[in-house]
Amino acid sequence: MQRLVDALAITLHLRPYRETSVLLDLWLRDQGRCTAVARGVRAAGKARRQAELSPLSVNLVELFGSGQVLSLRAHDNQRQFLIQHPVGLRSAMYLNELILRLLPEHDPHPELFDRYLGMLQDWSGQSAIGAESLAVALRLFEAALLEDLGYGLVFDHTVDGEPVLAEQSYQVDPEQGVVMARRGLDWPVIDGRSLLLLQRAEPAQGLASRGLRDLMRALLRFRLGGRTLRAWTF
Repeated sequence: MQRLVDALAITLHLRPYRETSVLLDLWLRDQGRCTAVARGVRAAGKARRQAELSPLSVNLVELFGSGQVLSLRAHDNQRQFLIQHPVGLRSAMYLNELILRLLPEHDPHPELFDRYLGMLQDWSGQSAIGAESLAVALRLFEAALLEDLGYGLVFDHTVDGEPVLAEQSYQVDPEQGVVMARRGLDWPVIDGRSLLLLQRAEPAQGLASRGLRDLMRALLRFRLGGRTLRAWTF
């Protein structure tokens, strides 16, 4: 029997379960991703409790159980992130889907968790969020996620050990790394300047380019087994 007390959790997704319960996809800071059932929260008079467990909410949770689906015994709501800007909200929902699909269960990534919490903090309560700053934050998070999962690549040198040049065109093999752009390779073409910015892993205007968006989607899609995220279709 597993029992977790005062575990800090973000709700990634919520869906109805039976008549009065919900299934929660939770990301716990120190225990990783898991699924839990919250019983009775859809019953009459329990609307507040369900709202406290909705996506983008942060709770200290008490969980117990021995199977794949744990039971939520108690929760203490810490924060409900309200993202007013529609693009910011879509970005948060995209990251929830990405985390849910790519992070293995029970595999903790506390630094990545803290990074995401900080992003939600930055986006919450703002009526206007720059599209460029959103794109930069997303690219850096995507790269950090791949790195944390052991899929990180070197972007400032090619697989042959040659330094990446800002003006040169390249492609990125998701298993090997950067190669010179050439016909016959089914990967997006990207300029060296963008790859060098990605390697630095620091906020920069160039990270908002469409080319880097397409590159990161290709790398993520490969790790998702060729599947496409729903958020990418919007």
